[in-house]
Amino acid sequence: MDFDISTRLYHENNCVLAHSNELCALGTKALIVTGRNSSRKNGSLNDVTAALTTHNIPYVVFDKIEENPSVESVIAGAQYGASEIVDFVIGIGGGSPLDASKAIALLIANSKFDKDFLYTPIPNAPHLPVAAVPTTCGTGSEVTGVSVLTLHSNHTKKSISHQIFPEIAFVDSKYLKAAPDQIITSTALDALAHLCESFLHAKADVKSQKAVEKGLTIWGEAKNDLADHNFTDDVLDKLMSASVYAGIAIRYTGTSIPHGLSYRVTYECKMAHGLACAVFLPPFIENAPANCQKQIMEQLGFNDFFELKNFIARLCNGCEIPRNILELSIGDMLKNKAKLASACYPIDEKMLLTIAEYHC
Repeated sequence: MDFDISTRLYHENNCVLAHSNELCALGTKALIVTGRNSSRKNGSLNDVTAALTTHNIPYVVFDKIEENPSVESVIAGAQYGASEIVDFVIGIGGGSPLDASKAIALLIANSKFDKDFLYTPIPNAPHLPVAAVPTTCGTGSEVTGVSVLTLHSNHTKKSISHQIFPEIAFVDSKYLKAAPDQIITSTALDALAHLCESFLHAKADVKSQKAVEKGLTIWGEAKNDLADHNFTDDVLDKLMSASVYAGIAIRYTGTSIPHGLSYRVTYECKMAHGLACAVFLPPFIENAPANCQKQIMEQLGFNDFFELKNFIARLCNGCEIPRNILELSIGDMLKNKAKLASACYPIDEKMLLTIAEYHC
């Protein structure tokens, strides 16, 4: 991929084993960060441990990362890794383990095991090397520096104050074969949100737009099969490719309004992250400049906005957000001046209400 990103990216079948020498060059003992079950079911954990064993690299596994990982889980993982004297971290899974692995790598390198350090900006704070093995088609975390964690004290999610880019990422769509249909759908919607939010971002530039164009085109090619749950190898690989391009796009720009509104919804409603973002995506697009809407429709292969709106509604399958939760989301966003300024068109309180109160 022709983008100036620091992460070495391999997107091919069996890439973990094919490039195991580069994975094992990151250190002398690995901490594998993952969830409880999925990486065992889809074979990704087995591939990583086989690669490490081939090169005689010892490892330990921290498999207690929950969906939407908490600061508490990250601290526990960092303490475990430090006690085992690891010197690099491998995140395996969806966005939750990948984001957690970055924060854990930061805490271990600085011997800091508290929330305050995560949310205190420190320029160029050191971190252990991180490798990423994504197993869903939405996060993009394998190519971004962002780590979003759950703050139970605030009833929401928030990015830590540090940028931690993986040294290397292994993208293999075979891991998607074991994912439940609803996970594929939700994470694919997250990738779509990344692409559209980056396209409509105030920081959008030539590089981000190039990634968006590639990602939207590929996502559009897979959209009908996604809706029909026709998950062939080709479709899964397209969804994974679109997710990577989406990650590259937000690496340049960051996310925008739908993501900002989603965090409280995810926490309070226990709604999957991708669905929580997608609920706010149609009105975010509908209120954008007409030429921007047109480009998004063309690249996705929709005839008009209403076709896109109905398609997203079909995938969201009747997601409902209680009024009181919407009000909390709006309140959170009104305090977040940077996120309000992230869109390419003005977002005042009235526009925010228009977007938040719209339903798929």
